[in-house]
Amino acid sequence: MEGDDQRRMSEAIKWIPLALCLLIAASRFRAVTRGESRSIFAVFMLTSGVIALNISDIYLAVDRVLGERNYAYLLLRLMLLGVFALLGIRTAAGYQHRSTARLVAAPAGYAVLGVSAVVLAAAFLLSDLPVSSPGLSLYRDAPGVLWLTKAGLLYPAFVAVCLLRPTAEAVLRARRVPVRVSSALLLLGFVLVLVITALPIEGRRVEDAATVLSYTATLSIAAGITVLWAARRREHRMPPPSLREPD
Repeated sequence: MEGDDQRRMSEAIKWIPLALCLLIAASRFRAVTRGESRSIFAVFMLTSGVIALNISDIYLAVDRVLGERNYAYLLLRLMLLGVFALLGIRTAAGYQHRSTARLVAAPAGYAVLGVSAVVLAAAFLLSDLPVSSPGLSLYRDAPGVLWLTKAGLLYPAFVAVCLLRPTAEAVLRARRVPVRVSSALLLLGFVLVLVITALPIEGRRVEDAATVLSYTATLSIAAGITVLWAARRREHRMPPPSLREPD
């Protein structure tokens, strides 16, 4: 009974970041119609989709439409890659003088993204997942699912490794407060991504912890990008704030 209560509480908590992401996306809709902040809108819409598909009732409804063979899980993972691609490329633009940051928006970065997507899709297609199961909880110990989970972490970990050092330097050296705040949020997100990657993929508690950390990491990185965007909007008549280390 206690386990059921915890699961219900966990499901209820997921609606909070979902509502927050949808609210932020809605607040950017008018700007999108003017051709502005499209990437931020896309990030929060994709993040909303990722969180929604982590809610059991929504997952089952979507998967029913897709054929009830857990294609909703593959969609969730591909959307998460899209979130980190947008966030990583946009963040890397502020660190163009750093070689590690340039990798994210270079052919090497796109190659890692492509390989991640291919390995993810291949691991999914090779797995036997005949019954719809939110989070693939029925198949947690299946070897194919372990590969599937690891494949989904490959690109986010690559982005985090490339941007970790320049982000930390920006926290310490940037002159403008909004840049330091956004860099601190980005740094938190990247550290959490690496923590998630290092976690063993077994056990219910580890799985729940990884889910919470994933939400926190994605929202933290998205919030960092949003803070920087807001600073640029307020200071549009001044040189836009940069994530680069000041001269």
